Amino acid sequence: MPSRSSLISLPKEPCAIEHLAPGDFWFDWGVAGTLLGSFFADRYGWPSIFFLNVPFGLLALPAAIVLLPPAQKSRDVVALDLPGALLSTCSLVLLITGLTQIVHPSVNYLLLLACFGGFLIFFLLFCFIEAHVKYPLVPLHFFRQPNVAGSTMVTLAFCATANTVLFFFTLYMQQVHGFSSFITGLAFLPTNVMLILGSFGAPLLIKRWGYKLTILIGLLFLAGGALLYARISVTGEYVWTLLPGLAAVGTGLGICQVAATGVGTHQVGPTERGLVSSLLNVASQVGTALGLAVLVSVANARTLMLAHNSRPSPEDLVAGFQWAFYAGAAFSLLGIVLLFLTIKRRQA
Repeated sequence: MPSRSSLISLPKEPCAIEHLAPGDFWFDWGVAGTLLGSFFADRYGWPSIFFLNVPFGLLALPAAIVLLPPAQKSRDVVALDLPGALLSTCSLVLLITGLTQIVHPSVNYLLLLACFGGFLIFFLLFCFIEAHVKYPLVPLHFFRQPNVAGSTMVTLAFCATANTVLFFFTLYMQQVHGFSSFITGLAFLPTNVMLILGSFGAPLLIKRWGYKLTILIGLLFLAGGALLYARISVTGEYVWTLLPGLAAVGTGLGICQVAATGVGTHQVGPTERGLVSSLLNVASQVGTALGLAVLVSVANARTLMLAHNSRPSPEDLVAGFQWAFYAGAAFSLLGIVLLFLTIKRRQA
């Protein structure tokens, strides 16, 4: 992911953004992961793709021990905020579970109420503990920094667009055109290519126009990509109908990930960048879950409206997907509003 690779290459001096060049670290693995995952999904079923992470994780552990520099020794003993860690984990699990239950065909409203109610209780307890412990897991004063809070909210918004419209691209390829997972993975590769170009181009845009305008450009690419997707039809051709949207979404995602990570971390100390990175990672996961909950609900409502309680036709599915793409573009527009309300205009 560009956000992780941009953190790897973050310079020691926050202003030296021209030295930030993510992309080559993760690109080959991103392409390989797309193709390998789609191959396993076709051959062994989609649950098999979750086991692919296990051997890579086992390889990464000794590599991290050997390659990463040792942690700097500190005379200060910092206690682990175990209650904060448990409460934050429980609250996020309940929130994402609730969001995924919304789109379930036979939703259990009692379970839904329990998930969101439990999330609210655990989250309030988490905030209370973080405000009173000596060494909080997430210092609440972080959110008083406009750029940290703004980058977190913008990340939530653009992930709600990018990751969800790509989900509907997969459904369109497989349910309407009947392509296999592997062919769908091949069709998805232009997004990876444009994502690396966007992440390489982001530092140049930041150096010229600053973080705020760079994020705006990325969000406009994402909104435009979602609207280009909305041109789909039952007989639509890949090159003219899907490829422009794939390219725009990949470019916008690469730009937004790098710029949002940069604006969130460039004003904090080196020891705090990991915390900001974790906040952005959480925002991306919650944004994806929220986007899926909204877009799937919108698509289902439109499809069922046209199907009239019968089996949806391909035309009905396409109409539902189109509404989902419009909703995805709306999330990017929401991100633009949040961008101008929160992030200060500051040159790199």
